[in-house]
Amino acid sequence: MKKHIIAVAVAAAFAAPVAMADTTLYGLANMSLDYIDVGDGQTYKQNANGTFTNDKIVAGSSNINVQSGSSRLGVKGSEKISNDLSAVYQAEFGVQMSDGTTALTNRNQYVGLSSKSFGTFIAGRHDTPMKLAWSKYDLFGDQIGDNGNMSGHKYGTSAGFNLRTPNTVAYLTPNLAGFEATLAYVADHDAVDATAGYDNNNNQAFSGSVGYTFKKLFSVVAAYENHQQKAPAVSTKSTSEDAWMIGGGLTMAGFTVNAQYMGIENFDDVKADIWGLGAAYTFGKKHTVKGQYYNAEFDGYADGKNMFALGYDFAMSKQTTLFAAYAYGDNGQTTWGDGHEGKTPISTMSDQDSNVFSVGMKYKF
Repeated sequence: MKKHIIAVAVAAAFAAPVAMADTTLYGLANMSLDYIDVGDGQTYKQNANGTFTNDKIVAGSSNINVQSGSSRLGVKGSEKISNDLSAVYQAEFGVQMSDGTTALTNRNQYVGLSSKSFGTFIAGRHDTPMKLAWSKYDLFGDQIGDNGNMSGHKYGTSAGFNLRTPNTVAYLTPNLAGFEATLAYVADHDAVDATAGYDNNNNQAFSGSVGYTFKKLFSVVAAYENHQQKAPAVSTKSTSEDAWMIGGGLTMAGFTVNAQYMGIENFDDVKADIWGLGAAYTFGKKHTVKGQYYNAEFDGYADGKNMFALGYDFAMSKQTTLFAAYAYGDNGQTTWGDGHEGKTPISTMSDQDSNVFSVGMKYKF
């Protein structure tokens, strides 16, 4: 009861008419103590002809940090318009709980209409269908080893394919005997043109996914995303990049097994093939051991990249979980940064390997 009263009060701060709607206050407090060790490595510089040469050896570093794993706070709700139509909204913000800043960051924020018959239309800021599909099989979401560290790499001038885009309109189909699809158009996935004062559509994007789920036992999903990007004046390369992915998962008798693949071709004619495997086992209803491995190979880059993670979760209750995890990345592959705000700058990684140990607690409300 108190939670509902507080939620209505928070919603009223955004817009008074919403106070009468069905409103929920929710969030995630996710904190960990991490030891990050970045070993010695090599840097590479790209020559004018597109090849790479060894530059120098870079000294490594080790740090102990208190980290926030995508801690967040939001309000969401709906208002019934008719028997089969509701207005829906969400306003979610990232909360940095470890470094003293009070700034909130924008997460998924939208308003729309929803119906069990025709589906849901929304407009605002939201994860792309590609990002949602890729993260569906992530066993280390909001922890070290998050699989968004692989799909989110900005190889060359790429925008990456782990985007939460502004200027987005999206349509979600209703569940049709286990089948669902999502389509999104992004007017501009980059910053607003400060000179013109409006979105110039130089960075528009299209994203879509389709999936099937069978009784929470088996699921499969496929997604495609295209980015348009204004090319630098000196560039003669393509201003379009594409990615497609397919993934599947099986859960039975406490075991979960996932697999997925993503293919990328970006602005700098760099082609990437990323694949991953994950497995988890839950026993005693409260204990889960898990692991996942990802590999990425590229045309145009000196080396491929690998990332793997091992972890243990202890569910103290439906809302509270204690966890421990270890993650490794080679050739400059970070295991933090997406979903887990590591404080070792990614720019210092270069071609180095990293080892990260993490223990923490997350509380959902």
